[in-house]
Amino acid sequence: MNHRDDKPTMKREPCSLTNSILEGDLELAAKHKIIDRLLVLETEMGFYVVATFSDHTHILKQHKGKGLPEWFYVLAQLLAEPGKEWYLTTRRDRSSPRLFKDLMRLNDHLKEMYPTESFTLMRNQAMPGTPKTKVQKPIKMPSKTKTGKTSSAHL
Repeated sequence: MNHRDDKPTMKREPCSLTNSILEGDLELAAKHKIIDRLLVLETEMGFYVVATFSDHTHILKQHKGKGLPEWFYVLAQLLAEPGKEWYLTTRRDRSSPRLFKDLMRLNDHLKEMYPTESFTLMRNQAMPGTPKTKVQKPIKMPSKTKTGKTSSAHL
């Protein structure tokens, strides 16, 4: 995955509507114990979460003859593709993962919202897509006037 030079080497599928999940759906999946694995990926910009879900056959067996519970229809797409990676995103930006700046806060958030036995932390990962709300804008430097003095209007 990563070489000794610590450059991101693992390519992931770009984040999109077809592979993103909202917090409420991930919370519902955790409540019904269908999360197979949680990954926390560290990038230069922060941390993001990727989830994979278990196969749906055990749920179908569990509810055989009783009818499927309502929550199954909400999570059916997640269960239909076992092993597929789903990015935790926000409603505002489904094309990039939700970024967390602090690993301790993220850990507390995961314990509270999606209680699982463990998660895997992967360092030096590339960001799958560009978050629209998180991109740092370049700092505009004050311009100098003809006399070589910095203009007070820009300070």
